[in-house]
Amino acid sequence: MALVSALCVGLAIYVTAPKAPAGGEGPTGTYTASAEGFQSDVTVTATFDKGVITDVVLDVSGETAGFGADAGDTLVENIKATNGVDFDGKSGATITSEAVKTAM
Repeated sequence: MALVSALCVGLAIYVTAPKAPAGGEGPTGTYTASAEGFQSDVTVTATFDKGVITDVVLDVSGETAGFGADAGDTLVENIKATNGVDFDGKSGATITSEAVKTAM
């Protein structure tokens, strides 16, 4: 049982750890894209250094107050934690979360 638990923990760490491209290759620079959210276009500006996300700025201000408009900080944290688009969305802001993924 202990071995199974250890393997599960190891797998969880492997799956959720940020992944940099092999050999330090990947985009470097700042890129901006938009996608249709629930009430507005959602804009993502992401800065990369050799494929590693170093900064993310979201404009979700046109989304529903209390839901999508308040999801930005959580989504930025989730993007940085996964270094990509395989991040968890924000509960209650599903459409905004999907728009952010699309723009990323």
